[in-house]
Amino acid sequence: MIFDASVAASGKLAQMGYTYDPRRHHFQPYVVSNPRGTPGQRRWTERWIFAIDGKDIPLTIDFSEDGLGAANYTIRR
Repeated sequence: MIFDASVAASGKLAQMGYTYDPRRHHFQPYVVSNPRGTPGQRRWTERWIFAIDGKDIPLTIDFSEDGLGAANYTIRR
């Protein structure tokens, strides 16, 4: 899941005018809200801070389990 979300986050950063290269830049994920709900239907929010060319660019990602052992996510600024 983190790979899928990181690819989508890279696309969001590109829309914002940033080029994220995982070999040169890093990101730090933080849990904003812990998972709530029953297993298979939990929801939580993370904030990923990307360090790109001396700037910290935060993205907030809302996750929700889909009941099939995976999670969906929405990326917002």
